[in-house]
Amino acid sequence: MPALPYWLFPGDDRPTEEIDDEIAEELQLHLDLLAEEQERRGMPPEEAKRKAAERFGDFNDLLRRCRREKQGDIPMLRRIQAVLIGLLCLAVTLVAWNQWRILGDESRNSTLMTTLLITIQSDLAEMRTHLEQANAGEDGEADRSLLEK
Repeated sequence: MPALPYWLFPGDDRPTEEIDDEIAEELQLHLDLLAEEQERRGMPPEEAKRKAAERFGDFNDLLRRCRREKQGDIPMLRRIQAVLIGLLCLAVTLVAWNQWRILGDESRNSTLMTTLLITIQSDLAEMRTHLEQANAGEDGEADRSLLEK
């Protein structure tokens, strides 16, 4: 079975301290093996350890690089996830605020519309009264003209 490509490798999601302990133990084993090899070549133990550490390089830098390799993209993905959750919360808040603001505007608008409709209704009632009076006056004149003939 072929190995997963790097971009599909999920990474190690264990706590960082646990990963660091495992890596430190393994690096220490390699450091000890290098020191033993130097001792077999005839070096005193203290000098062999110093020479092995010198050859090994910066232990903490190597530990960080190994941790980064072991964890893969998990820390970066967690940061991206946190940023996206923050943006989602901001978007939901803005939409809710906008809806609240629109509802407030609708309330004011409905009050204005009610006032306008009442005004229109009273104007129509007034116009109806005038028309009825005018029609009543015309009907009376029409009846008089019929009676006169």
